Amino acid sequence: MIIKKKIDLLRKNGFVVIENVFSKKFCESYIEKIERVLKKRIKKNKYVGSVNTIVLYNYFIEDNSLAKLIHHPLIDKFMTHLIDEDYVLISTAARNKKFFSLNNKGFKNSKASGNKWHTDNRYLSGRALKPSINYFAIIALDDFFKDNGCTKFIPKSHLNNKKIIKKYKNFSYMEAKKGSLIIMDSNLLHLAGVPSTINRWSIFNLYSPWFVKPYFQFTKLINKQKLSKKLQKILHFNSIPPIDYNKRTATLVKK
Repeated sequence: MIIKKKIDLLRKNGFVVIENVFSKKFCESYIEKIERVLKKRIKKNKYVGSVNTIVLYNYFIEDNSLAKLIHHPLIDKFMTHLIDEDYVLISTAARNKKFFSLNNKGFKNSKASGNKWHTDNRYLSGRALKPSINYFAIIALDDFFKDNGCTKFIPKSHLNNKKIIKKYKNFSYMEAKKGSLIIMDSNLLHLAGVPSTINRWSIFNLYSPWFVKPYFQFTKLINKQKLSKKLQKILHFNSIPPIDYNKRTATLVKK
C-alpha cells in the first residue's frame, strides 16, 4: 500500500523521495569504498568524469561489494511495480557534483554527462514512450541541496509527449536528505546542479525492461560466479541473446 502511494506521487510529480532508507553509517561506509575506487582509477589514468563532475561508471568492478548499490529490496519493489520482475540495469554511476583536480593531462578536456537539460526516456517519431520505459533509482549518499549541486528539474515536464529541450529559467531543485532514495521518471527534464566544493556523492541507477540494451556489456565486466541470481538477472546475464532456447521456454511455461 505504501509503495502504491509513492508510485501515485511519482506519476503526479515525476519523482518521489523516500527518506531514511539508508543509515548514515551505511552512506559513509560506501562513500569510503567509492573514493578508494576513484583513487585507483585516477592512478591508472581511467575516466573519472570532468573537473566539475566526478563520474564513476560501473564502480563495482574494483569492489564487488558495491554491487549491493544496484540491488536493494525497496528498489526491487519499485521496479517490479513500475516495469516487471524481469527489469534490468541500463547504467549505473557514482556521481559527485564537486570541483576537483585532475592531475593527469589526459583528463583536462574530459567531459561528463548530465550537464545539459535532457531526459533519459526513449522516443519514437519524436514522441515519448508512455509510460516511460526507463526509471531512475537515485541513492543520496550525501545531502542533496541547492548549494552542493543537487539536480535541477522542470516540474510536470514528465507529462510532455514531445521532446522539448532548451534553456530553462523556471526550474526547481530535487533536494533530499542523506540516506534517501529518489525514484524518478526518466521523462522528467533534468540537469545536474551547479558544482561546489561540498561533496554530493550519489548513485544514479537507470532500469528498464529486459529487452532494452544496456549502455555497457555488464556480462564482460564482472564474473557471473561472484553474483547472486538476482544480480545476474539485473546485469543481463539472463537476457542478452543468444540464450538457451530450452531454458528460456521452460521459464516462460512456468509463468
